[in-house]
Amino acid sequence: MASRFESINFIEIYEINGTEEKGLRSHQRKVRVREHWNSQEFVLLRIDEGTEVTVLASQLVRAIENAQNAHGY
Repeated sequence: MASRFESINFIEIYEINGTEEKGLRSHQRKVRVREHWNSQEFVLLRIDEGTEVTVLASQLVRAIENAQNAHGY
């Protein structure tokens, strides 16, 4: 039986629908990013206790890089 490494990370949310989130840091809403139970290619994303989505990790990284490059300074 192979053991599995569990990784759960939380990213603070700074704006929701364009409105700045204010308050104590400990009370700020967060996005949860976690490993997929069966495949290293996927990660699971969840905001609050609602829907959890599975995406390709490589596509998420590429999307973030593209979004950061959109400003073209």
